[in-house]
Amino acid sequence: MYSIRIPPGRAAEGRPFRDRGQYHPRCRAGLDAGSARYPRELVIASAGDQEGKNAAKHAQQIGFPEGVNVWLDLEGAKASTPHETMIAYCNAWFAEIEEAGFVPGVYVGARAILTGNELFWRLTTKHYWKSGSRIPDIPHRGYQLIQSIIRNDKIDGVAIDRNLTKNDNFGGSVQWLSAS
Repeated sequence: MYSIRIPPGRAAEGRPFRDRGQYHPRCRAGLDAGSARYPRELVIASAGDQEGKNAAKHAQQIGFPEGVNVWLDLEGAKASTPHETMIAYCNAWFAEIEEAGFVPGVYVGARAILTGNELFWRLTTKHYWKSGSRIPDIPHRGYQLIQSIIRNDKIDGVAIDRNLTKNDNFGGSVQWLSAS
């Protein structure tokens, strides 16, 4: 089963996200069009719609069918980023993903800056992926994917993180792409 996690791409103003290195070439191959590249630099709330359109376009280009999760990679935000700006960005991104027929979700990583209550009550997604970092719980709903980071865990020399999928407290689950 497969899912796709897309970090915000580049935009023209501001830099609420920090640089985080490069994707491994195997990951980059299918996502060469640009919305899934590092360094991640989020700009302003109004950039969420354009970034969401780009993410949907790239998911379509690599053959993701409608109805599967496309995840916003929310991590590495500068502490000075206003929470209202981050919430507006995320919700604009989710709206574009949903309009393209995908199911938006959010990967909550280190320095995501939003509180658990903001993630649950203020974001329009119903799909949450917990990183292996220290992050807030999602009140009431919980997470559908939970990441574990195991030191020196590699496949063919590439470092990996393991993820466990489960239904959340409301019975929601990840919408996967699976081989037929």
